Amino acid sequence: MSYLDRLKAEISEKAIPEQLPKLPKAPYGSFDSAPSRHISETEAANDSPDVLPDPGAEARRQRVLAMLAEHPGVRYAAITDALAVPGSVMLTLAIRHVVTVELLIPAAKWDGVLFLHLLERHGATVH
Repeated sequence: MSYLDRLKAEISEKAIPEQLPKLPKAPYGSFDSAPSRHISETEAANDSPDVLPDPGAEARRQRVLAMLAEHPGVRYAAITDALAVPGSVMLTLAIRHVVTVELLIPAAKWDGVLFLHLLERHGATVH
């Protein structure tokens, strides 16, 4: 009898419980105990005078969208801005018909060549 046959026989002999046991209570509480509330970016900017919108964010977004418009066969467009935030690299990434996002990456952790390699390697992967 092969290993696969023995495994199938072992699985078929086990009885499936009618009702699953209750899980014990989690040993920790929620990190966010306050009820969540959705607010728009405009409300957030108006409510908090300390939070100022980044004037370069929309310009970077328009730039990656223009790159996608210029190259219809390309799925991704990305630009970086090392001067937007001191000590960090601002990566603006656009995925055609999906999303435009900005990521703030510590400059010591940023590797542009690795980013391009990973984008090329996993860009076509569908999860």
